[in-house]
Amino acid sequence: MPLNRRGPNGRFSFEFAHERPRVAAAQAPRRCPPLALPEIPGTSRAAGCPTPDPGTPLAQMPVIPDILHKTPTRRIDLERTKLALLELFIRGYRFSDSEILARLVDAVVGGLEEELASMVQLLGDLEFYLGALGFRDEAMAAGLAVCLPEFVGPGGPRELRGLFNPLLLVSGVVPVPSDLLSERLASTSLVTGPNSGGKTRLLQSIGLTQLLAQSGQFVPAASAHIAWASGLVASLIEETRADQAEGRLGMELMRIRALFERLQPGALVLLDELCSGTNPSEGEQIFELVITMMSQLEPQAFITTHFLSFANRLKQEGTLPHLAFLQVELDAQRRPTYQFAPGVAGSSLAAHTAERLGVTGEQLSALIQQNLRVRQLTSVPGTER
Repeated sequence: MPLNRRGPNGRFSFEFAHERPRVAAAQAPRRCPPLALPEIPGTSRAAGCPTPDPGTPLAQMPVIPDILHKTPTRRIDLERTKLALLELFIRGYRFSDSEILARLVDAVVGGLEEELASMVQLLGDLEFYLGALGFRDEAMAAGLAVCLPEFVGPGGPRELRGLFNPLLLVSGVVPVPSDLLSERLASTSLVTGPNSGGKTRLLQSIGLTQLLAQSGQFVPAASAHIAWASGLVASLIEETRADQAEGRLGMELMRIRALFERLQPGALVLLDELCSGTNPSEGEQIFELVITMMSQLEPQAFITTHFLSFANRLKQEGTLPHLAFLQVELDAQRRPTYQFAPGVAGSSLAAHTAERLGVTGEQLSALIQQNLRVRQLTSVPGTER
């Protein structure tokens, strides 16, 4: 049935009623079907689409994570994620830039957790080996040589040539290389010499060389022949703490007890100033007991000491098997050269060290007179006693 209708130009137009729905349907815009979003806490569903309730925080609307994690293969469709965000925005949700970025990042890496974990481990491994190359380059820039070590059997000799302390290198001090030779690995070496002669630095160098060698890294030496150690045990002088239960000697004896509790045959043992916290006569008895019992496990041991008469007696008696002796070499002015040779030092050069540091009778007397003069100049008249 035709219907009369006045058009926009004032004229009448004729159309049939059955044609209007068809024309309207043809002219209606096409819409994509709404996404099948899951139920969201704090929202209501109208016509199959969720709408937010007033006052519902965004943290309680986990729309995107549910969409991402419900995919069977955990492969994320970024276009669907973007459409979901756009539809949520149209329906009243508001997202900050950081929230949108965080959700998109989650969408990208949501299915890559295992791969990313292995990549992080790979980055750590790369950093470790790049650090080894950096150590090599820094040593070469300072004129020092490094090498990859050669491992020998327990019966072979230990040979470290051009050994230096890497801790001195990283602190900005160019270390002095030295050679360390021993006829047998399973032996105990007593290191004697003056104060500040390099004995403690030698222990540090040996320990770091063993750790780097067994890690497959460059060692701080021009050439190195060492044996595999079953463990590394070190006892160094520690500063006194207010909460420690024992004095200096007691703490050292506790460390020695812990050493024997976990010491395995063939381990590397480093002891600095053993039993130096008590008088020499009693300290020497404990010292001899420790090295006697420790020799049964055939360790690779290096022990520094200032008990020179005790070390000379052990050398002359020769009762302990596989006991070696090293001393700090001195130049013509009796200054340490930071080189080590077989034997026992004749003196710790305590007087030389005291003179070098300004602790002699004349120097202390001059300081006392200086303090007395300052006291007289600053005292108030009438207050002298």
